[in-house]
Amino acid sequence: MTMQEVFEGFEKLHSYSFSTLHGAYPENRIAHFLTYDEDGLYFQTMNGKPFFDQLIKSKKLAACALNAEEEMNDMETEGMSYFPPEYYICLSGDVTTVSEEEVHKKALKNPQKFGPLEKDIARCPMITTFVLNKFKGEVYDYDFEIRNRVHKLKRNRFSFNGSTFIKPEFTLD
Repeated sequence: MTMQEVFEGFEKLHSYSFSTLHGAYPENRIAHFLTYDEDGLYFQTMNGKPFFDQLIKSKKLAACALNAEEEMNDMETEGMSYFPPEYYICLSGDVTTVSEEEVHKKALKNPQKFGPLEKDIARCPMITTFVLNKFKGEVYDYDFEIRNRVHKLKRNRFSFNGSTFIKPEFTLD
């Protein structure tokens, strides 16, 4: 997958869960990737928030989103749960801060992608920009009832900037 495809996979889901480390425990919140380029996926938060502090300390982030237009329900005929065909996308990796100067340079080169980040910084100077720049992940596209294709699931693993993923041990031809 390309960086653009990963961004668009999250973008069409609107909101997703970002997880960081707080000591020995993970913490979750709903957040959003704002843009991307060859260096990674960009997002912002305000200084002083627990999210900011956890990112600065651990330099790690995980994100996950589910495309679920229908609700899961119990199948009356078999007494089993029914999962409508959907997909989820998840990733985890390393984050770094992006200076205001670097955001400005990127906005000059690509105002459509980075102009909104620069405007947020001007509007609220407490905002810090981060980039998820070394990460791995997976798109898990499922159709357990085989309604839209001849197989139950498609998995597409990806990695960027030196991160590696574990290759599947189980495959079907």
